[in-house]
Amino acid sequence: MSQSFIISAVVFLIVMVTFHLIKDIIIRGHNITPDMRSKINNRWLVSTAIGLILLFFFYGCVTEVDICNKGEPNNGVTCIEIYQPVRAPDGTIYSNSCLAEADGWDNGCLELEPVYSKYDSKQILITTG
Repeated sequence: MSQSFIISAVVFLIVMVTFHLIKDIIIRGHNITPDMRSKINNRWLVSTAIGLILLFFFYGCVTEVDICNKGEPNNGVTCIEIYQPVRAPDGTIYSNSCLAEADGWDNGCLELEPVYSKYDSKQILITTG
């Protein structure tokens, strides 16, 4: 279940319970038989159930889009040649984020790769920026 469905269902239940309490306050002053009160409560219960079922079907049919799927490559992009490697979700390493975005990846899905000095045997991390 999506977070949107849970939030909507909780809000819907709060509204329905509030209406139920208001209804009880309103009909308390009237001369209503226990049979009639039972029918009113059953209608409220059925309405609440139908509302939750409709919410479930509405949110169940909506699929959440994963932005970390690779899109269509954009061949008309000109990228500068700065070496700041990034890793795409599929494991491909690009020289920089511009090249990864040109290949169809969203910038929010890319992870910066560490840059090591090739002259140091310990491979000390060189921080950039």
